[in-house]
Amino acid sequence: MGIVWGGVERELYAFFKSREFCNNGIFGLFGNIYAESGMNPKNLQNSFEKKLGFTDESYTAAVDSGSYKNFVHDGAGYGLHQCTFWSRKEAMLAFHQAKGASIGDALTQAEFIYKELSESFPRASRQFLKFLRQPPASGRLPTPFCCSLKNRRTRAKPSERNGQATASNTRSFTRKARKEEAA
Repeated sequence: MGIVWGGVERELYAFFKSREFCNNGIFGLFGNIYAESGMNPKNLQNSFEKKLGFTDESYTAAVDSGSYKNFVHDGAGYGLHQCTFWSRKEAMLAFHQAKGASIGDALTQAEFIYKELSESFPRASRQFLKFLRQPPASGRLPTPFCCSLKNRRTRAKPSERNGQATASNTRSFTRKARKEEAA
């Protein structure tokens, strides 16, 4: 599956650019989001589709309508960044409902991701947001941010293969954005 520079990518690029993120920071996030959900804001974790009896679209519609009541506690990853832990899913649902937006709305998910980055890890997020706006010459994430995330993670550490895919995706996004800007 290749990288597509489509509507979701353009919308998220504009959003994070408006938050003064640099291209490297944006495309780093894109690489991770692409590895998590394929850049599909309505993505229900594949291993839960059969278990719950939903597709991406039917799950989103059921959560939006209120007919599915177990969104917060079902353990299924959902959205661009595949929220799984109940407190994060509860916060994500409340955020979307307060805005009157579908749980599958890409821009509202980006706003929620930004809110989490800004508020969830106060000390570490300042360094990470600084990196997203102007990465250090080495291009490496600040160690305190990585350690803070590692200590709070609810999921297993990504495999080396996923890390390689993310780096490849980031390079692909960068090339596509540069081509579009040059056109």
